[in-house]
Amino acid sequence: MVKRGINDLECNRISAHALLVLCAITRLRTLGLRVPKDEKLCDQAELKLYALLQKSHSKDAYRRYNSMRRELCSFIRALEHQSRSDAL
Repeated sequence: MVKRGINDLECNRISAHALLVLCAITRLRTLGLRVPKDEKLCDQAELKLYALLQKSHSKDAYRRYNSMRRELCSFIRALEHQSRSDAL
């Protein structure tokens, strides 16, 4: 999901995955991922993500949004754990 979001950003595609990655751009960059920054999309990326999900998943937008956020957080925690392990 993160890889797809980064790829979408590199290709200037506005997608749910791209917006999700922008929600955590600082943490992802801190962990060494190269994430292209789009100033227009970075501003209120979470709200834009939810609005996009409402268009495509109207009844399930909130559930989909939370699911994507949980998956992103899980990925970040795993990456942080790996970084700590590599440092030892």
